[in-house]
Amino acid sequence: MSVKRKIRKEPIKIGENPNEWIFEEHEYDLDIIEVYRKLEKLLNNSSNLKPHIDKAEYLKNFKYGIEYYCKARKIDFDFHFNTGYVIVPSTEEYYVNCLGMALICWDFYKIRAFLNHQKEKYLGEDNFTKIVEFGAYFIMVNNSPFEDIKDRQALVMEWVEEQSIKQEKSPSKRTAADNKTKKPKPTEIKIFEDLFGDKSQIESIIKILKKHDIANKDGTWNGITNKNSEVLALIDVLREKRYIKKHPQTLTAKLFCEKFELNLSDRSLRTKTQTYYDNLDEYKKIIPDLNP
Repeated sequence: MSVKRKIRKEPIKIGENPNEWIFEEHEYDLDIIEVYRKLEKLLNNSSNLKPHIDKAEYLKNFKYGIEYYCKARKIDFDFHFNTGYVIVPSTEEYYVNCLGMALICWDFYKIRAFLNHQKEKYLGEDNFTKIVEFGAYFIMVNNSPFEDIKDRQALVMEWVEEQSIKQEKSPSKRTAADNKTKKPKPTEIKIFEDLFGDKSQIESIIKILKKHDIANKDGTWNGITNKNSEVLALIDVLREKRYIKKHPQTLTAKLFCEKFELNLSDRSLRTKTQTYYDNLDEYKKIIPDLNP
């Protein structure tokens, strides 16, 4: 006797039986496996690639990021990589990166519908139009393997401008809606030390970084591979192990840059390069788990 399968949108966790479920997905949901497949198809069929792009290496790096995301959340990566259905929630920090990657390969004539759907379903704390303009747009531009994406850039920014105009024309309506769901104002973050829940942990982290020659004796940055952008890997490990509180990535990265005298552009602070992934596991080994 066959058992009726239940419907779900969330990806399967390791240990769950996928045969018990039917996956439900909207055409414009942000399924990162589907984004990978779209990019894979475009890469294999395009003659418009940048000269330095290695197709296999590009896809390998993208796949590694997806796999890391899945493993960190105990999602069955092996199952989903073959079937799809890993919808990244808009409350995840990884969401903006996925949105930018989706804009690289989404059907050009459906980008507006895709962004409208994502805006309608958005549950994050930041303004959606702003994260498209200042986050996803730059990820699209910096990570696109294609030579000419000017039409996509123009289309995304046209959408952003249209949304901005709509918001300006209905300020009273927006204010009323905001007041209904207004949250307590978070503690203002001004300096590096404000990122840590327990100030006593700051000294121990600095000692660890100096011990492994990641920070110099004078407190300036040296790093594992001497590349400034790997600081993003350190930040994510400190977040995962709950040394630092969750604040916007760009703000957190800027405070780290000030502390260690690093010079990184806003674009670099939003983009996780291969250097990030190369050093992520090393920082996990170096930074000890917090005692419960």
